[in-house]
Amino acid sequence: MPNIQHSALTGAELHEPKGASGASVNTTYVSDGAGSGSWSEPEPKGVVAAAADKVYISDGAGSGSQTTLVTAVPLMLTAVIADVSTAETIYIAMPYAGTITQVVSVLEATIGTADATVLARNSAAASMGGLTVAYTGSAAGDVDTLVPASDNIVTAGDYITIETNGASTGTARLFITVVLERS
Repeated sequence: MPNIQHSALTGAELHEPKGASGASVNTTYVSDGAGSGSWSEPEPKGVVAAAADKVYISDGAGSGSQTTLVTAVPLMLTAVIADVSTAETIYIAMPYAGTITQVVSVLEATIGTADATVLARNSAAASMGGLTVAYTGSAAGDVDTLVPASDNIVTAGDYITIETNGASTGTARLFITVVLERS
């Protein structure tokens, strides 16, 4: 047998990596750094079988799942109550079907006398819950959050309402952000 250095092989003299004849389709040979390796699905896992318009979301524990890209990122809808100290109801259109997972408010200025109660309702007037903007110690930048547990499923083209009871005093806008996880 001739003494040919492996590194000098070219063209037809080259051969497949170890185990290529038994490797599954769409797998890649990954070296272990110790002179060997194994055949596995390329990263990210799930990419080989990924359907069109899907992204792979890792669960942080070595696995994950595919999801539609548009549903992977929540939609943030914003609105403003002109004066939290005046009873008012505002309507926020829901451009997509999904679940309201949070309603977050931020106060523009100090309020007085009483807390402002803010309620979120679906289009059937069922309450998703409320949040309280406390007057004691209130200041511009105060943030309050509602995490609805029920009546928070919406359909595309629907709406929700946000209402304030107007119990406080002092003119202050209340900025609202609604987090919609699309389905």
